[in-house]
This record gives sequence, structure tokens and C-alpha cells, in this order.
Amino acid sequence: MKLVIGNHLKVGFEEIKLAFLSAPGVDSKLLHPKWLENAFVIVSEELMWMEEDYKAFTPENILLHMKYLYDCDVDLRERATLRKITELDDIPQKNMILKVHDILFLMDRGYELELSDGFYKIRSTVDKAIAQKIDEKKIEINTKLIVSHASLINPSGSGCHPLDLPDSVRLKIAGNSTRVANDESKLGFCRNYLPFKISLNDVCGNG
Repeated sequence: MKLVIGNHLKVGFEEIKLAFLSAPGVDSKLLHPKWLENAFVIVSEELMWMEEDYKAFTPENILLHMKYLYDCDVDLRERATLRKITELDDIPQKNMILKVHDILFLMDRGYELELSDGFYKIRSTVDKAIAQKIDEKKIEINTKLIVSHASLINPSGSGCHPLDLPDSVRLKIAGNSTRVANDESKLGFCRNYLPFKISLNDVCGNG
């Protein structure tokens, strides 16, 4: 992939976009209109989190990671977890690992999470048990969660691409079926689809 830097000597989305579209094996006709910008944001923020330890936030790494997303989700058509769910081709009740991309506080509704499968993002409602973990800093931005028995609120009748989701769509998760996952856990559906076990002592009355 050839990166062309303009006279301002800075690299931003436009430079990354031009380099990516010129890469061998990339067909722009297969891309959703919002795909490039979404991939750029997800990859950039992921690499920025790694920056302190690995010095990973470079244009070359951004392009390589975006190409990986393209190969999996577009070229090979192994659609990402959230895409399968929002397009109604799979169910949200399965065990899956999602990452907290953002934490929002709404005056009328309290906390909401923005969760990512590494490819796309979706807003999520939370109950009091999860809200308590947010207040206790047990759930923060970049925390990985294992989620079971989630549900999709206000799904589009025939399903839709995650980049076209109406503002009303949410993934509903519950404290009793959500746990903090290991940092090394792979994002997406888990191989074991069975609900995970918890002890009676860990059951929350508000979750």
C-alpha cells in the first residue's frame, strides 16, 4: 500500500483512505459508504491504546489492520459478530466477547455502553448491576466483556447493516449474564455457545 503525504506533511483519514483504496485486492465497489471511516476509527483507537507499550500507532499499522478487517468482513465475507446480529442472520443470545468502546451517561437513562466486536459498534443498555461496576471502575473503556443472553431492542424488520442502524436500536445486556473477560480473549462469538455458570452468591438482585 502506497501512502502519499501532502505538502502539510501530516497523515490523516484522507491519506489513509487513498492508500487503502489503491492497495492490491481492495475493491471499493464492495465497501459500504461508511465502512472506511468506521474501520479507520476502530483501528486508530485500538492502536492508540497499544501505543504506550508497543509504539503501534503508525500509518503502516493502521493500513495493515484495516486490510485485515477488509479481508475478513468484506472479501472473505466472514461477517463480523455484530453484523450477523443486526442483519438478523444470527442471534444475540450466544456467548460473545465484546469490548467497551465508550461509556456514555444520559441524564434521562443513566449509563449506556458502546460495545465493539473489533469491526463494528453498537449502543447497549445496562442494568443497575452493570452500572454499579462502571461506578466502581470495574468496567472501563477498553474492558472486554463476555456477554450471554443479550437481546436486540427495536431491530429493523428485515435486519440492516450495523453502519445503518437506526438510533433506537440497542443491544440489551444484563449484569447476571455479563462478566469481565480476560484481556487476551478474542472478540466475537465464543466457540462454546452454552451459558456460563455462576454461583448463587454471585447472582445480583438488580441484574
